[in-house]
Amino acid sequence: MGRLTRIEHGRVTHAAVTMPTGVEYAGGKLYATSWSIAGFFGLKDAGRLVQVNPHAFR
Repeated sequence: MGRLTRIEHGRVTHAAVTMPTGVEYAGGKLYATSWSIAGFFGLKDAGRLVQVNPHAFR
């Protein structure tokens, strides 16, 4: 439930990331938050920071 969208040279691809709310590109790597709003569903401490592999975009 959730995804990041990349648009590169007019091509649109997506990477699955659960409940993302923030992204950061640093040092040539893409990071995203996941499970960011899990607390609203009673899943306390589920939030994570994940590195998104470029190959995840399909």
